[in-house]
Amino acid sequence: MTPQDFVNKIVQSIPGLANDHRLFVSLRDQLPLLAEAAPGPFLDALEQLLKGNGEMIAPIFNEDKGLLTPRSHYHGLKWALEALAWEQTYLLRAAICLAKLAVIDPGGTYSDRPLNSLRTIFLAWSPNTWAPVKVRNAIIKKLSLLFLVLGGVCYKISFLAPMIPLIKTKK
Repeated sequence: MTPQDFVNKIVQSIPGLANDHRLFVSLRDQLPLLAEAAPGPFLDALEQLLKGNGEMIAPIFNEDKGLLTPRSHYHGLKWALEALAWEQTYLLRAAICLAKLAVIDPGGTYSDRPLNSLRTIFLAWSPNTWAPVKVRNAIIKKLSLLFLVLGGVCYKISFLAPMIPLIKTKK
């Protein structure tokens, strides 16, 4: 058994990882480390939570009032997926998870949402991934089709539009 197999088995054996959003909330600060340690099992569990209409994971977008400012629980998950997106091996799966999270995201106080993560990952002039352009373009095409199926045409446009640089014209 390799060290990676050992870590994968440990992550796979975490009770509730694939069926209870509260585990993602309680581990929010450790999620990026957990995802990097065992990307496959982490993504498997998240994909399980995202099945259907995403109702199993939707509560992570609930905001607590907090003492001074509101507090949200999805940031650790978003950061974990952003970290995995750097690797071409996990880019498609991480991007699909972010796309599904963007569809169920009700919005909120914070502007740093899953849709913004997708934008920064695929930003043409400064991508946050090591995947080559051809791979990124293929994934963007897959995501645009996924957005049509999941969220309608308006989501497709809102996802693709920010990736095109704005050209300011003088009046």
